[in-house]
Amino acid sequence: MKGKSPVVEKKVELTIEERNQILREEIFKLSRLGYILVQQDDVSAQLVLRKGFSCFLAAFLFVFFIVPFFVYVIYYAAKKDRYAYVTVDQYGQVRKTFS
Repeated sequence: MKGKSPVVEKKVELTIEERNQILREEIFKLSRLGYILVQQDDVSAQLVLRKGFSCFLAAFLFVFFIVPFFVYVIYYAAKKDRYAYVTVDQYGQVRKTFS
C-alpha cells in the first residue's frame, strides 16, 4: 500500500475589508445580547455590557422585605460591567475575550 500524503490546507490571508465585515457580524451578534460598542478599528473592537439595576425589584424589596433590599443594593454596588474584546486575525479567525 502506497502512503498517501496528507492534504494540507493553505490558509488564505483576507483583506482588511473582509476582516472588517467579519468583525461587524460579530459586533452585531454581541449587540443582540446587550453589549454596547465602545471602540472599534479595522480588525478589533471593544464592547461593554453595563450592569443593570431593576427599580421595580428594588421598590418591591424595600416595601415588603427591608433586609433583602439592602442585600440587593450591596450586590448591585459590587457588580461590575462586563467587557468583550473581539479581534479578527489575517485568516478570518475570530477571537473573543470576556472580562
